[in-house]
Amino acid sequence: QSGQPAVGDIFDWYGRNLASAEYIAQAKEEGLSILEYMNKKASGIKAGESGLVALDWFNGNRSVLMNYNLTGMIMGLTLQTKPEEIFRALLEATAFGTKTIIDGYESKGVFVKNIIGAGGLSRKSPLIMQIYADVLNREISVPNSANNSALGAAVCGAVAAKDKSGYNTVLEAIDKMVPKDFIRYYPNEKNHRIYQELYKVYKQLHDYLGGDIKSPMKVLKDIERSLG
Repeated sequence: QSGQPAVGDIFDWYGRNLASAEYIAQAKEEGLSILEYMNKKASGIKAGESGLVALDWFNGNRSVLMNYNLTGMIMGLTLQTKPEEIFRALLEATAFGTKTIIDGYESKGVFVKNIIGAGGLSRKSPLIMQIYADVLNREISVPNSANNSALGAAVCGAVAAKDKSGYNTVLEAIDKMVPKDFIRYYPNEKNHRIYQELYKVYKQLHDYLGGDIKSPMKVLKDIERSLG
């Protein structure tokens, strides 16, 4: 088992703390939430165009470093950097974090054959799913159904009921209860080549800032705690 301790929470943090009053007003005028509006704005940015790379450690790192003293970072900021460029860099950072996990599995001989996006973000943000497909260079399938967690619970409940539900196995219940159609995202080769270069920068930051017990992030955390 592996995972990232923050993905959607990073985007929520951005919306609550960094979105400008101008963007919030514009989102309201268009009938969008601030995150929907930022997705719209970020969709107009090309891969690599902003010159930013971020680390997705806003709640520490679970896999592969197992270090909750690590913190988030955005590199490449200038006076010309726009809010949507920062937002897109955060989207990309979570995709780079996922790639690091998958690469870790496969380096140990555990190969990932299929990627299925089943959470809320997979349905709410086509942009993030396309970024993931481009970064990972893999097809991503998203079930064309809402509330997948609840659907999974319903499947388990149906199997537990056995004769009363008519389903005796999980596979049988899935076959009858779960939609078969998927929304599919395919990697864009041009974007993937750009993301390969950005990922090299991400990995340099990952290995330097996350690999040393005396990393600058650890020092900052120690100072914060000493004054708290």
